[in-house]
Amino acid sequence: MKHPTKWLFLLMVIAAVGFLLPACGSDDDPTDPGGGDGDSTAPRVTAISPVDGQMEVATEGMVTITFSEAMNPNTAPGEITLSEGMIFDLTWSDAMNLVVEYQAWHQAANVTVTVGTGLTDEAGNKLAAPVSVSYWTFAETPTVMEFEPGDGAVGVNRAASIDLLFSEPMDVASLETGITISDNSKALHPFTVAVVDDYRYTLDPTNPLASMELTTVTLSTDVKTRGGDNLAEPMAFSFTTSDAIDETPPTIESMDPSSGATMPGDQEAVTIVFSEPMDTENFSPTMMNGQFAWLISQTLGDIHWNPEGTVLTVPLPADLPPGLPMKVVFAGYADANGVVQPGETVWTSTVAGTADPFPISDGYRYMTIQTWAEGEIGNTTPIASGEEAVYFEFAARDGANQWDRREFYDPEYSFLDYYDILGVTAAKVDLAGFAESEEDAKVLTETFLSNALTLVEFPFVAGNTWSGNATVPLSEGNIDVKMSGKVVGQEDLPYGSSGGGFEIVWTGLWKVETEVTLKTGGILLGTDTSVFWYAPGIGLVRETYHEEQVAPPSEAGWYEYDRWLYVNLN
Repeated sequence: MKHPTKWLFLLMVIAAVGFLLPACGSDDDPTDPGGGDGDSTAPRVTAISPVDGQMEVATEGMVTITFSEAMNPNTAPGEITLSEGMIFDLTWSDAMNLVVEYQAWHQAANVTVTVGTGLTDEAGNKLAAPVSVSYWTFAETPTVMEFEPGDGAVGVNRAASIDLLFSEPMDVASLETGITISDNSKALHPFTVAVVDDYRYTLDPTNPLASMELTTVTLSTDVKTRGGDNLAEPMAFSFTTSDAIDETPPTIESMDPSSGATMPGDQEAVTIVFSEPMDTENFSPTMMNGQFAWLISQTLGDIHWNPEGTVLTVPLPADLPPGLPMKVVFAGYADANGVVQPGETVWTSTVAGTADPFPISDGYRYMTIQTWAEGEIGNTTPIASGEEAVYFEFAARDGANQWDRREFYDPEYSFLDYYDILGVTAAKVDLAGFAESEEDAKVLTETFLSNALTLVEFPFVAGNTWSGNATVPLSEGNIDVKMSGKVVGQEDLPYGSSGGGFEIVWTGLWKVETEVTLKTGGILLGTDTSVFWYAPGIGLVRETYHEEQVAPPSEAGWYEYDRWLYVNLN
C-alpha cells in the first residue's frame, strides 16, 4: 500500500486538523506565545536524559539537555557544571538539544548536573532559574548507595523506619534474613521489609526501638541481588534514638490558593504548608489532573522546598489560561521521621475567567507523540507501525480569523511540506483548504475546498451535531467530501504514570466524534472515523484516527494513529 497519496491526504487532514492544542511552546508562555523578533520570554529546560534520580548511570557517557526553543550555542560553555568528574565535550545535535559528554565519574556515586542561567535563546533571553538533576552511577558489585537515618545521627524517632538505597534491584527474602537491627543491650529488633521501588527498600521495626540507645543496622554478605550476586563485604551504620516516639502523621495545614478557590490569572505559584518537616526526597502526589500537569511542565525544574522542609512551592507560568480546572490528590506522604499520613487530601482550583475551547495565537509551537500503524484491508495485523514526535506551528494569514497550521517532523521546525488553512471563530473551526509539496519539493501548492467544512462547533454541548459537503479540486480529479460530527459529552481520560510515579488523569474533557466519506464520480474512495478529547483552556489533548481507503485498488489499505499532547514532568 502506498500511503498517503496526495488526494487521500485530505482525508487525514479533515480528521487530524482538529489537533490544535497548545503544548510545550517553543519560546513562549502557554497563553501568549508571540514569537519572532519580539521574543522576550525566558527559555526553559523541557527534558534532561538520563532523567533525575536515574540509577546505574554509566561513569563515562553523555547527558542530553532539551530546551523549549532554539538556543545560542555560544552561551553554553561554563554553564553546564558537574558535582564530580569532568566535561569532555559540548555538542549541539540541533538548536534545541545540547549533548554533554562526561568522564571520570566514580562508581556508586551521586552526581549532580546543573544547567546555569547564563544560557540564552537566540533572542538573548536567559534561563529564568538554574535546573539540576542528580544520578546514581553504576557499581560493579552490589552496593548500599544511601541510607537513612545517617551514620551517627542522634535524636532519631523511635518509631522511624530505616531507608536503604541499593545499586541494583535486591532479593527481598535476603534482606529479611541478612539484615539485623540491634542495640547496646544486644537485643535484636524484628522488622518487615517494604519495597519502595526496584532500588529502594524500607525496614519497618515491628515495635518502637529502645529509648536513648545506640542502634546498629548490619547487612551481612547474605544480602543479595535478584540476580544472585551477594554483597562483597558486610556493612553497618549506627544512630542514637530519642526518648520520644513520633507516631503523629504529618498534615497539610494550608494551601494557597485554598482548595475550591478561584485562582487569579496572575497567580505566581501554588504553596503547600505542612505541619512539620517532611521527607522531601520521597514526597509526591498520588494523582494530578492533566491540566495542572501540563501547566507545571512549563516551569520544569523550579519546584522547591524551604530549608526547613515544611513549605513546598510550585511556580506557575505567567498569564494562566482562563477557566482552567486543576486537581491534585495527596496521600501516603511521610514526615522527616518516616511517619506516613494514610489519609487523602484533595486540592482543586479553577483559574478565573471563561475557558477558550480552542486557544490559538501567531507563532505558537507545540509537540505531540503518536503511535501509528498501517495494513491491508481485511487484515487487522499491521504491515508497518511505529512511534514518533510530530511538531506543529500556527501562523496568522492575511484574512480575518485565518490561520495556517504547519506540520513538522523535526524539533527545529526546519522542513515544511504540509499545512492546513483554517478559519477560527468563537463559534467554530472550519477547514478552508490545505497546502502540500510534491515529494521533497520546497514549494507548497495551496488547494481550497469549494466551501469550508466545519471541524468542530462551540460551545461544547452534549448531543450537538453538524455536517457538511464540499468538493476538492485536485489534478487527479474532483473529490466529493461528506463530513459529520457530534459532541458525545464529558469524561475523564487517564494519561498514565508521570516521571514522578503519580497518576495523571485529564478531567472533564469534551469528547467529539467525526466521520468522513470521500467519493469521486459516485465511487467510494475511503472513509475515516476520529475521536477527539478537548480540554477547554488548553485545546485538544488526544486524537484517535482510523481510515480505510478502498479505491483505487493500488492504494487500498488502512492507516491509524493515536496522538497525545506531550506532557513532560521528568
